[in-house]
Amino acid sequence: MDWRRIKTLIWKEFVQIRRDKSMLPMLLIMPIIQLLVFGYVAGGDVRNMPMAVLDSDQTLTSSRIVSAFTESGYYTQVATPVDDAAMKESIDSGAAQVALVIPKGLEADVQAKRATRIGVIVDGSDAKGQFAQFVNELMERHPESVWKEQ
Repeated sequence: MDWRRIKTLIWKEFVQIRRDKSMLPMLLIMPIIQLLVFGYVAGGDVRNMPMAVLDSDQTLTSSRIVSAFTESGYYTQVATPVDDAAMKESIDSGAAQVALVIPKGLEADVQAKRATRIGVIVDGSDAKGQFAQFVNELMERHPESVWKEQ
């Protein structure tokens, strides 16, 4: 593209703004309105995501973990599947977008100070895709309340 042509187009626009004074406020205000509106729509914190909890341990420690998730405001427990198949069905049907899987023996591992894992299954069809981020944020923010010694 020719730079002389671009320079001429820019000059033409400035001349037009000088002729039509009502264009100047529109040029300044419209981008600000767009920033506000799009920031509100595109941003936004996801709250109350439906969560299924498969708690194979059924102990005080596992209850604390579930409470940390539900009390965060990000998750709402909507299902308590009894096995992997029921948990998979709750995700596939859309009843839950996140599944928390607590393995048997979790509390014993925590008390013995052994490394242990908690499974988090996320429905990847969600466009926002923020579930994993929220899980990591939650576990970083509340480790003392979840892993408190008994």
